[in-house]
Amino acid sequence: MLLFACTEHQQGTEAPIAETPKADTETVKSQSVSEDYAVTIGPVGASAQTIIYLRADNSLLNKGEIQWYVNNIYNSSVTGVRFTSSELRKGDVVHAKVIKNRKAFLSNELIIKNTPPVISKANLLPQAPKISSRLTVDITAEDADRDRIFFKYKWYLNDTFAGEENYLNTELKKGDNIMVEVTPFDDEEPGKSIRLKTSVSNTLPVFMESTPSFDGKLYKYQIKATDPDGDNLSYTLKEAPSGMTIDSAKGLITWEVPSGNAVPQNIKVLISDNHGGEVLVPFTLKIAPIIHIP
Repeated sequence: MLLFACTEHQQGTEAPIAETPKADTETVKSQSVSEDYAVTIGPVGASAQTIIYLRADNSLLNKGEIQWYVNNIYNSSVTGVRFTSSELRKGDVVHAKVIKNRKAFLSNELIIKNTPPVISKANLLPQAPKISSRLTVDITAEDADRDRIFFKYKWYLNDTFAGEENYLNTELKKGDNIMVEVTPFDDEEPGKSIRLKTSVSNTLPVFMESTPSFDGKLYKYQIKATDPDGDNLSYTLKEAPSGMTIDSAKGLITWEVPSGNAVPQNIKVLISDNHGGEVLVPFTLKIAPIIHIP
């Protein structure tokens, strides 16, 4: 006669099997794999996404029927030694049953543990930050237990801690290195953190309108521009009438207008910050003839 360790039924007692299509079977609850025909499931600490496995003596599994239960409800969709279900949630209780020779051998019970949330998408915005940018994180996370998810942020500016808000809004300069560490949390524990890095891009020069001057012979036009990064600007004529010049450092255009000129002139000025930032400014020059009143 075989001996089994029992926790719910006395040895040798007859008991029906809950939610099982079979009847008139003897139920035996096993606790140790060292006993004959012992049935155990694991791993300990299984979560909703864990593959749960069954272990038993080969002689028991040979032509034995395996049944899986979640919260004492029979799951007919899984019949092998491995159990997974997309419906598992933390707190669910899983156990297995092996039926052979009209006897049901019960496994231990596993209580499903919490599954930490997982970040599935994360991007720093804007993708090419400027010195005036307010940086945020576009982030999506998933939780197998459908728990509420919240996030913890740690911002670093040039390797120096810069805050724990969900945004970074501080004074920046070109070339600054920015890193943010984001950790997802549910109601119980944190998930795996991710880190995102970026750097502050060069900002384009800004052109401003001004008023030209013409004394009947000499035309002057001061190109006005500023650079948000504080870079020194240079100016180049890309399209201009013959004889027109521009001061490359100051942006002053001068032109001795030929006598009788009344044809509109197309002009293009390239403003560069010498760090890859360029702005092409096109405009049309129209000179009205000066009428001398005797």
